[in-house]
Amino acid sequence: MATAPSIKLDTLVVKRPDFSGDKVEGKEKATIKENGQAYSCSKVASDLLALLVKPRRVSELCDELEQKYEVERRCIELDVLSCLNHLCEEDLLELTDVTAQHN
Repeated sequence: MATAPSIKLDTLVVKRPDFSGDKVEGKEKATIKENGQAYSCSKVASDLLALLVKPRRVSELCDELEQKYEVERRCIELDVLSCLNHLCEEDLLELTDVTAQHN
């Protein structure tokens, strides 16, 4: 497996089109339609996935989650980056590093 690129606050991310979220027995569940693989996720992770239907900067995602949850900004950034990097390692996201486009 290739090493996934590190996601930063200025990275544009969007979930793969075949990656969908759902509730099963009251619990959040995300599924890859292509192979039927399912992932359990927390409410916060589910909220994050719901924001990824269109390409968004990670910093914008943090802005929205900061408004929704009463948590320190740095904590939100660390949790979002950790979650997104994990999803990227699982090949569930498409991303673009904005800084790479300007070099």
